[in-house]
Formats: sequence, structure tokens, C-alpha cells
Amino acid sequence: MKQLTFILGVIFLIGTSSVDAKSTVAAIDDGRDKTSLFNYIFQLENRPQLELETDTRLLIKNKLQETYQQTEVKLFDGAGAMILATDAKVRARGNMRKKVSFLPPLKIDFKKSTLDSLGFLKLDDLKLVLPANRSKLSQEKLLQEYFLYELYSMLDSNAIRAKLVDVTIKFKGKVKYQLTGFLVESEADYEHRKNARIIEHGIVSSHLLDRTSFAKMVFFQYMIGNTDFSVDSKHNIEVVKLKGKDEIIIVPYDFDYSGFVNQSYALPHPDLPIEDVRSRYFFSGYKLNERDYEKMMTYYLSFKDKVNDLCEESTYMSDKTISGNKKYLNDFFKLLEKPKRLRITMVK
Repeated sequence: MKQLTFILGVIFLIGTSSVDAKSTVAAIDDGRDKTSLFNYIFQLENRPQLELETDTRLLIKNKLQETYQQTEVKLFDGAGAMILATDAKVRARGNMRKKVSFLPPLKIDFKKSTLDSLGFLKLDDLKLVLPANRSKLSQEKLLQEYFLYELYSMLDSNAIRAKLVDVTIKFKGKVKYQLTGFLVESEADYEHRKNARIIEHGIVSSHLLDRTSFAKMVFFQYMIGNTDFSVDSKHNIEVVKLKGKDEIIIVPYDFDYSGFVNQSYALPHPDLPIEDVRSRYFFSGYKLNERDYEKMMTYYLSFKDKVNDLCEESTYMSDKTISGNKKYLNDFFKLLEKPKRLRITMVK
């Protein structure tokens, strides 16, 4: 994607204009390809800052109903320069997470006309994940989950992207929350970037699956100790049809129930033969054939040093957390070095 030319400016929209927000800082449409707001944020070198001005009491009160409310959104780059200021709508999102979290994940919905006037594509949603509460432990758990998006992006070029952002939430000009969250690439953003179609309905037939993509995904879920996904019900996975490809690929997301993150609210499904999420378990319904297994053994072992390096580079987490991350992932690689034992678990 070619980089757009951005300038500072203020556009005042009044009266009965189709865009009734005041929007600051825009992009010039100079005839080159537009980018989405998420993609622009993702490409920023340093961690951006996101500021929301909204009724926080109402947001938390109505989180289970996912009721939209007005918000003013300001976005700054890592150096503090304003990128955007505009009105939008915000609501809680997520299935289980909004129930167990004091601060729910958020969906920020912009007006398409506002984005278009600023030179962005009309992909109008930002998906924001926040710590479950204001504790240091909750913040660290969120950073661990973000790390897993980075990790899968290293392992699979078709991964869903995420971007760390520093978040300030205000109400009536008073700061209510200051924390770090991350933006997750929306379905529409992913489809546009990958020139793909996400299949939301219908049964996933095994003969249509790209075997490499499927095997890579289930190996990853086993590596991070995650059983909170389902291909059949499309739970915490996207089923994707890439243009020009006959087979469909599987892409995972939402890792807060993984053993790697080990959230206090994360429990295994009662039907599983494990007592806590830290214990790795491989679903018998997803067992691999011998060829897939050998291919993934070789593939994942080839990333052992890179995974360790990525852990070391994740200095946005504490030294203690980084050390624990390395140990949990190294335990997985130790299992790979005993292929006969693991084969019994994974191969049908």
C-alpha cells in the first residue's frame, strides 16, 4: 500500500452537513490508493495514543446490551502529533469477555463520510481490546495476549494483525482510565488487505480446507495451550477464502483463554479432561495425518530460536512475565523434540 500524504488541517462541518462531526487532521486524496484508518495506525512506527471522551458510567452499565453511545475520538502518533479528532459512536463488544471484564472490549464506529473526507477508506470500525480492569496484573495479561498476535504473525503471513495503543478514556473532561490496549484488525480490514472473503455461515467441509493452514493453526493452539476455539462453529477463528485459491484457510484470534495468558477467569470446558488452562490438550477431532504432523514438526522447530528472540524483544512486558513466557513456549519445543510421544496425541 503506497503511503498517503498527510497534512495538518481543520475541517469545520456545520448546519445540516452529512458529516456533523468536527474532524481534525486529514489526508489528501492525491489519486493514489487510499488506506484504511486501522492500516494507517498499524504502520505508525511508535505506539500511538487513543483518547476517548464518553460517558464511562453508561458504557459500563450498558455493556451487555452493546448499546452505542456518542464519543469524541482523538488519535495521536507516538510523538504526540494529532492525527485525527472526530465524533464517533462506541459500544461494548465481545461474547464472554464483556461479561467477565469490568472494562469491556470496545467497538468504535466512525461515519463513512467522515473517513472519506479525511482520505481514508470507508472501513468504519476499530476493534479495541482493553485490560479486564485497572490492575497491573490485568494489564500484563493483555500484553501477553497481544504478544500472541505478534507470534502468530511471525508464523503465518495470513494472520490477523494487532497494534498496541495507549488509551485515555475521559468523561466531562476528567480522565477516568489510562491504560494500554490493542486494536485488532476488523473483518472488513482483513478482507480488503488480503483480497479475501471471510465465510461466516455454513459448514466447513474438511476436503475444502488448506491442510497446511489448518495444521499450522492447531499446532499453534496447542503451543499456547488454547482450547477455546472451534472450526465447526467458527468460534475464535476466521474461515477465509483467498482470491485465486480453491481451498479455504483458518486464522485464529482471541487468546485470552489460553494457558499462555492464563487469565483468572479462564477455565477449560467441563467436557475436557484437563483441570486448568495451563495444561495443553489436543482435540481428538482435529487430529492430523502423518504427513501434516511431520511437516508441522519441522516447521515449528525451525522457528524455535525466532520465538525465543521474539520473547526477548517483547520489552513492553516485565522481565518476570518474559521469563514465564519463554518457559511455557520452551516446554512446547521440548515436546517437539520427543516426536513419538507427541505423535500419539496429534496423529490419527
